[in-house]
Amino acid sequence: HETELKNERISSLELQTTAQQKSLTRKNQLILLSVFVAILLTLVVYFAFRQRAIKAQNNELIAKQRLSGARINPHFLFNSLSAIQELILNEKDSLTTSDYLAKFSKLTRQMLEFTELNAVSLEEEMSFLRKYLDLQQLRFTHKVNWQIDIAPEISPAGFMVPPLITQPFAENAFEHGFKKAEKNNQLKILINGDQKKVVIEIEDNGIGLKQSLAAKAKRSNSKAIELTRSRLAIWQKKTGKSSSLTIQDNSEINPDHFGTKVTLSLPNL
Repeated sequence: HETELKNERISSLELQTTAQQKSLTRKNQLILLSVFVAILLTLVVYFAFRQRAIKAQNNELIAKQRLSGARINPHFLFNSLSAIQELILNEKDSLTTSDYLAKFSKLTRQMLEFTELNAVSLEEEMSFLRKYLDLQQLRFTHKVNWQIDIAPEISPAGFMVPPLITQPFAENAFEHGFKKAEKNNQLKILINGDQKKVVIEIEDNGIGLKQSLAAKAKRSNSKAIELTRSRLAIWQKKTGKSSSLTIQDNSEINPDHFGTKVTLSLPNL
């Protein structure tokens, strides 16, 4: 009888121990689950704030990009209006003046539209650039031969690029590269690649990057380059693919050659 009582006590104790172990295990599981949930919530909050910070930073860069696009307008407007004034004062034929005004009107309207967009087709970008080069051609007293060649593998209407990404470099060629040159001025825009990625080369035979930076245009040139790099950084985040900008002075490759070559590498959006 005593042996049975002892066995019952032992069984009771074993049951109590098992129940305590189960209770302890549940408590440990609850603690681990609470720690896991706390860590998960912390990570969610951290990444949410980080995404918000990145978005705010991107919005700031986009705002700066648009603001800089607006800064192009006064400079271009002043030069174009001065050219119109010169045409009138020199009593040029009315057809030339009318043609200039029509192109100027279309270009400024398109420029204002572009400053509100984050992306445009390569076709629209080149259409804008052609109008711009035509106006520069009318404005400049000396002849500048320019050409735009797009590889047949590229469909310009279906390839998206940042708006006004090429215009600042074409402007630098006219305003600074050809400043001292008066003969055989050439500007070439070559676009190669496919529907995934294009390489845009903007090359002139002007005074070159070194002399251009040494002139008073140094500040505006460096700002344009800095802005373009910022815009490419935004584009790279949008596409998830690498973008790049390289600028070289042709005299560094061949001392007998002059001018500047700008190379933009852009993935499709």
